[in-house]
Amino acid sequence: MKNNFNRRDFIKNVGITFLTSLFSYRWLGRASASFGASCSDEKILFGLGNDPVKIMYADSKGKEVYSTLKPNILCAWLNGGRNIKTNSLYSTINYFLEWKQRNYITNWSDQGLGLMLITWENYDGQDSNLGGATYGDYHISELFLEDIQAICNMLKGYKGKIYFALATEQSTYAVCRYNRSCSSNYENIIDQITMEYFSKLKTNLLKAISIISKTLPHAYYGISFGGWLVTFYQGINFIRYFNELIDQSNFIFFQSMLDNTMQENHGFGNPQQIIANLDFFKTYKKNLGVSHYMPHNQRADVVTSDMNYMASKEYIDMLKRLNLKVFCFMYYGLLKDNPYGDLGATQNFRYKL
Repeated sequence: MKNNFNRRDFIKNVGITFLTSLFSYRWLGRASASFGASCSDEKILFGLGNDPVKIMYADSKGKEVYSTLKPNILCAWLNGGRNIKTNSLYSTINYFLEWKQRNYITNWSDQGLGLMLITWENYDGQDSNLGGATYGDYHISELFLEDIQAICNMLKGYKGKIYFALATEQSTYAVCRYNRSCSSNYENIIDQITMEYFSKLKTNLLKAISIISKTLPHAYYGISFGGWLVTFYQGINFIRYFNELIDQSNFIFFQSMLDNTMQENHGFGNPQQIIANLDFFKTYKKNLGVSHYMPHNQRADVVTSDMNYMASKEYIDMLKRLNLKVFCFMYYGLLKDNPYGDLGATQNFRYKL
């Protein structure tokens, strides 16, 4: 979630010339042809976050966004934090407990709405609302597994589709773990130092998907990778470390949160990053989903540019050929009042999916 230029300025790792030529409109046309003449008529489901209660009930502007986009899926976040006074881990599961008690979950179920749970933690302390830094501890804890079990229990009998996008952006979780000043780069890499953490993470996530699959056999679940990882060899090797977890999942998720338009970024923006991920992950033969899309700097003009580009038939046909099943917009607040026409552009994209 935190914007880290060194991490996400990945063009230097793969070469600007290569990326620009790979993702030109001419390449899109050739790639579309290479996947065959026909394209699935199945719709790509559209999700909206990050707070279903505000979207549907508490925020009048949120309700306007909801009524305009009519999402198929409500997206919510389970976050891990640290109590600074007690130095103990905690999570935001109380939101889900309240939704259950107030019958919100039952109402969403009766409407047939999908529900996506995205898990993340305040690994470097970037979110003061979540207390201190967790250093990756939440996702390797028993508390995380208890939370997953509790939420699965809440969702028994849920009538809509259920998705679990687990440990999103997990390659960042070790960035401060071994150097509390966060001045050393321990992210995006599996080595003799970080193996200590990521082996524990893989083990706990395997336990989490076992809980999900046993409690909610019709749910969709998988790890959620940082969208930048597929663009350089170290990142690809990081992904492959989790192959066992991917094999036991029925979905692969990834995010896309580049700050700039493709024109500002040598032709490589969120639309191209999404295609790069789909093209890489297609070899796993799994359902694929964008767990959270949004420019990290929340520039509405970037949203408008991205959505206008992605709304073309050619681009959407490619998404379908590459097996994208779900596209989730991260934060509804960015669309309130339609700045730079971003709500209108998102509506156009959403209804063309």
